[in-house]
Amino acid sequence: MNQQPSQKTILQLSKFSIVGVLNTFCDWAIYYLLLYFGIGYLVAQTISFCCGMINSYVWNHWWTFQHKQVTLFKLIAFLLVNIGSLGVRSICMFLLIEQLVISPKIAIVVVVIPTVLVNFLGNKYITFHEKR
Repeated sequence: MNQQPSQKTILQLSKFSIVGVLNTFCDWAIYYLLLYFGIGYLVAQTISFCCGMINSYVWNHWWTFQHKQVTLFKLIAFLLVNIGSLGVRSICMFLLIEQLVISPKIAIVVVVIPTVLVNFLGNKYITFHEKR
């Protein structure tokens, strides 16, 4: 059986992508600023990720997935999904920088792919899941 994504999922993914670009800009700007001031890459990427995460929750909650009410479950689920994303990102950053000897300035760009994948799927199917 061929299952194609619904129009709603495609629209959500498009909005999620727009929000993601804004989050990425915020994240990278803060990350590079912290690196400039001598903060280590793991601490810098954790702080910058958290800044992007706050922006992400606000925009994805009300605009992407169009939820009107904030619930404790959604906040906890969002936090857990993002902790998972941060874990994936941190592991990837460590492997790229420490094992493959890639610059932290380049590694932050590469880790976008696995981080976005974990984040979108987690938020769509856990945080903002619509009960049928």
